[in-house]
Amino acid sequence: MKKIHAAAAACAVMLLGGCSGLKSAAPAGAAPELAGQTYVWTEGSKDEAKPAVTFGADGRLSGTSGCNRMIGSWKLEGTTLKLGRIGSTMMMCSPEAMKVEAAFLEKLGRASAATLLDGRLVLWDEAGERVLTLDPSAS
Repeated sequence: MKKIHAAAAACAVMLLGGCSGLKSAAPAGAAPELAGQTYVWTEGSKDEAKPAVTFGADGRLSGTSGCNRMIGSWKLEGTTLKLGRIGSTMMMCSPEAMKVEAAFLEKLGRASAATLLDGRLVLWDEAGERVLTLDPSAS
């Protein structure tokens, strides 16, 4: 039953998506160029299926949350990141993969700013707290 609740919580975070701009001081780092770039969350999983997000040049977001495929939209103005609704497939995976997916989607749903620090994409919440650090994709 816990697996189902975790999956439902992850879906709720994805469907609610859309964050407003950062309300505190600007986060550290330079404004990134996201169009056409793919970033991977290497800190979240030891499995091969690591969460990854691609920022399409057309404003579409796609990728994997570790277990399921996801799609949505994005817009970046300076360092302010606005994510539209994020939808996803609904497959069940291993408990570890589902845990990673839920954590990734929760953090992604809180993102309202993006910067580059030391070649890594850092996503920040409205309070100016770091929520995700993503590595550039090797492919």
